[in-house]
Order: sequence, then structure tokens, then C-alpha cells
Amino acid sequence: MIDWWNAAPDPAAARAETMALHPGGRIADPEEIANAAVFMVSDECRFMTAACLTIDGGLSVRQHG
Repeated sequence: MIDWWNAAPDPAAARAETMALHPGGRIADPEEIANAAVFMVSDECRFMTAACLTIDGGLSVRQHG
């Protein structure tokens, strides 16, 4: 998944710190990101234009709070 955790001096602490940043306590699975990309190129999304689709598990909410 994310290899830099293993390169940290304390991989378990680095992973825990990352997870603590996210309101859901986890990061997305690759499939969750892929599902959003598939939606954006599907007919279900044909009226959505010039928009950003933030897929961050609520992380950006903390930046605006």
C-alpha cells in the first residue's frame, strides 16, 4: 500500500499517525479511488463538468474547521 511507512524509524507509529489524521481512522483502498474515477467517466456523471471530486475520507474537513 504505502511503502514509506516501512522506511520510517518507527513504522507502526508512522502508520498510526497517518490513520489518526483521517476522521474515519483509515485511508482509502485502491478500489475506492478507482470507483470514483469510473463514476466520473460513466454516463451517470454526464452533467458534472469542471468540478473537483475530493476523495479523502474527510481529511480536508479538518483543514477548513
